Amino acid sequence: DWLLKRTPPDQRDEASRLCLYQWAEHSPDEAAAWLESAGPTDMSAEIFATRFARSDLDKAMTWARRVSPEKRPDAISSTLAQALIAGQKPDLSRYAADAGLSDEELSTRVEAARQQINSRF
Repeated sequence: DWLLKRTPPDQRDEASRLCLYQWAEHSPDEAAAWLESAGPTDMSAEIFATRFARSDLDKAMTWARRVSPEKRPDAISSTLAQALIAGQKPDLSRYAADAGLSDEELSTRVEAARQQINSRF
């Protein structure tokens, strides 16, 4: 709240994204509780989905499902890609309906997201 009041309007999304990302990394339960009271946005739900994808896929998918319908396929694909990178072996077909995609479409998107994430490192 303090940060948002002191950040110029055109920089608030980026400032809140960075702040929330760091908070989610260090105190995920506290940050999630604050977010619930503040009201999640697509961006914030994706941050939490990404954070939990490495350790608790069920919790990560709960956050990914909260993303707006038009952005949900990408959020779910990215979350599953993060889980794969972390060494998890999710059954992708279990999440296809949540993403509104066929099993094949979801697999293709997850692989593309995985490659994109890996290219950043």
